Amino acid sequence: MKRTNDSRTYTNDFPSVIKGVPVAEKTVGFPRASIHPFLAHAIIGVGNLEENSIVILMKVYHLLLTLLCCPLSSLAQSTLDGRIIQAPGEGLGFANVLLLSKVDSSLVKGTVTDEEGYFQLVVPEKKPYTISVSMIGYETIFIDYSHDDEDENAVQLDPVLLREAANVLETAVVRAKKPLYEQQIDRTTINVQNSIVSAGSSALKILESAPGLDIDRSNNLISLLGKQGVIVLINGKRSRIDGASLLQMLDGISSASIQKIELITTPPASFDAEGDAGIINIVLAKNLSQGWQLGYNLFTAYGLRPKWGMGANISYNKDKFSLFGDWSTTNNYVQDRTQIRRSNVFEGVVNSMDIDSERPAYSGMHRGEIGADYALTSQTDIGLKMAGYISHWSLDARTSTTLATEGEPNLFSRLRSQEINHWTHWMLNAHINHRFEKGGELSLDLDYLNYLDDNPTDYSEEVRTADGQLVEDRQFLSRKETPLNFKVGKLDYRREMGELWQLEAGLKATHSSFTNDIALANLTKEEWVFQEDFTNVFDLEEKIYAAYLSTNGKWGERLSTKLGLRYEHYDYALGDQDNDRLVADRFGRLFPSLFISYDQDESHRIQLAYNERITRPSFDVLAPAFFFFGPQTILGGNPGLRSTISKSLKLEYKYNSFLLSFQYTDYDNPMTWGHPVLNGEDNSIVLRPENMNDQKLFTATVSTSWQIKPWWSSRYNVTYFWQSAEPIFEGQVFRRKGQYAFANTNHNFTLPMGLELECSAWLRSASIYGVMEIPLRYALNVGIQKKLSDRHQLSINLSDIFNTGSFFGTRLDETDLGIDYEYRYQLEGRVLRLSFSSTLGRGKAESKKNRQTGSSEEQNRMN
Repeated sequence: MKRTNDSRTYTNDFPSVIKGVPVAEKTVGFPRASIHPFLAHAIIGVGNLEENSIVILMKVYHLLLTLLCCPLSSLAQSTLDGRIIQAPGEGLGFANVLLLSKVDSSLVKGTVTDEEGYFQLVVPEKKPYTISVSMIGYETIFIDYSHDDEDENAVQLDPVLLREAANVLETAVVRAKKPLYEQQIDRTTINVQNSIVSAGSSALKILESAPGLDIDRSNNLISLLGKQGVIVLINGKRSRIDGASLLQMLDGISSASIQKIELITTPPASFDAEGDAGIINIVLAKNLSQGWQLGYNLFTAYGLRPKWGMGANISYNKDKFSLFGDWSTTNNYVQDRTQIRRSNVFEGVVNSMDIDSERPAYSGMHRGEIGADYALTSQTDIGLKMAGYISHWSLDARTSTTLATEGEPNLFSRLRSQEINHWTHWMLNAHINHRFEKGGELSLDLDYLNYLDDNPTDYSEEVRTADGQLVEDRQFLSRKETPLNFKVGKLDYRREMGELWQLEAGLKATHSSFTNDIALANLTKEEWVFQEDFTNVFDLEEKIYAAYLSTNGKWGERLSTKLGLRYEHYDYALGDQDNDRLVADRFGRLFPSLFISYDQDESHRIQLAYNERITRPSFDVLAPAFFFFGPQTILGGNPGLRSTISKSLKLEYKYNSFLLSFQYTDYDNPMTWGHPVLNGEDNSIVLRPENMNDQKLFTATVSTSWQIKPWWSSRYNVTYFWQSAEPIFEGQVFRRKGQYAFANTNHNFTLPMGLELECSAWLRSASIYGVMEIPLRYALNVGIQKKLSDRHQLSINLSDIFNTGSFFGTRLDETDLGIDYEYRYQLEGRVLRLSFSSTLGRGKAESKKNRQTGSSEEQNRMN
């Protein structure tokens, strides 16, 4: 159909590329919907509100969609008004209307229709466009649009009729695929379900190759943009475990269960002040369609040892009620290796030690959750959710140690370590959300969390002289049992102050406690004799009270600001069974945050951000276990570690898909992990966290994407680091400066026969780490995926092809202090994975607004 008065052509032909991704056509099968109805339902689905509430929420959604889809908007030159109908005179509510560039079909603007089917689009330039109109269960329409009338600033489009799609008729399907990495002003989003090389892997594996992230498995740390102190959220809820237990939990979350991962580097005041480096929010996939739906996935893999897992999720949504459940299990057999080389001088004598430890291990996790949401009224939702997991990690390591004096071996040790780390966790969450008739929204969350860490280790050691004579044959053990409990209450209030401003305020209280029962014993004459220096019971009580106030809005068309202030009162005390208070801290502090954004025009944006944050010692540090690598080599914690305060200033410039970012951070009481503490008298070394005297960090990041060919899209990210640190070693302050870089790239190819290929690579140059140095690492990954149907897909991928990135190493060479130390932890890198996923059910999204339930609010909202 042709309309001559406004040069718009209605057609069912579709453009070659949507959002820079090639279109895959399908002639027979179920009609597929675009992603935008789901986004619309998640943001504005709040049930049958009164008309004035709907208008307010629609305006909020239009603002959010504009920020997400086209954050660099400028002063509009014309508007396009229209109506989408499903029958003559019958409007179609909440349909997607997208304004696409006629040249490359990239997204320019987007909106959804109101309940009566009306919409309005701001057209930034008077040039040719394509308008896409879509709705789940309806055929997609593409309209050629060209508005050339310089005197007309408002154009009225004739009603557009969307027809219901037949289930198995010949139907044209547009597959619009999100890029793997989406760079936004305050965060980077990893769309996990669009990554082929991540299929069959875990959340931890995905994070290891994410831009700016570094996983230190030897010290159980996660760093973001060179900074430690990352906070991990699951669906906006903070994971209350740290260290090795956190990495084990992340390794037990299958990639098939994850919708996306958000890396938030400059959190606003509504977030906890905890976490200097920022926040990682793992958003699990959830079905929003009406009816019931079941999904499941299977995977198997093999590196040096086998791995497998499976998962299933089920959901039921009907009118005011929704029920959801999720379960998954992972089983990984790995083969790691640790090597330590060190020599030190004591009283003029050179003592050296060579440790080689083979560390075959098994890690398994069963994780699940179940919840329900109900709309009490059109303005009030309630939700209840229970979640938990059981994690088991076991190690049977055999360690060989050679001790030498002046280069001559004199003792040989053979140590067997059988370690178990068993975690159980459950959480109960109650949520209520109320929207006021005159505007504003109030939400209350109450959480109770319980963890139990059981960490026994049995050792047997044989020590012989250089000529083979037995010196010692002993058995000893270490025990650690730690129950942890958390009670969290959080109240948040949001209100729109006119069309351009928003006010947020909230209160939060967290009460934490644990009892850490640790012991070390030697078997002497068939009896276990406990060592008093390593045997004790510790109790910790921690209370954090917080309040925040934040306002954000626009000053005219180009300038936006967000100002926040958060106050936190922190009180904790660590004591032992003799009621001796070993460590105590109590203070209150304000944590300001400021964001200023300026849109020069449609393509250019500049943003300045400042915030202050705190990193408190993890519970693994305050409640440490001991692990013995061999004679005189111990891994331990440090209950006396002090909190770190950081002040960060960030400047960003964005031009279309190009992003340039600079950040400077200054630290008070910075922390470093794996710090060597020597005792020359018995030639022993303890590796533990320590505070440094000072640290400053500067980063510069360049990120961009490029559509090389219609079938080849790519993404590039490079971060430069400059670091100045002052670690303390042997009572002496070292001033160390260094610079290094991290780079990663992803390439996606659309192949014939419905195949998709993905290649990714990353590189981390050599860097400094406290008093230590870290060598160069890099990795290449490849994966291929085949969609067997709309509901079934098969993926094969190979990680770290050349086995060059799956290790962590440090080196300390201080000849003036007479020490040379080298540590290397080699992980199982090259792994081949095969995964299959499927979705069953008869769920269908209806042309009505999906209510915003308590759990869907939590899924998209941060603490």
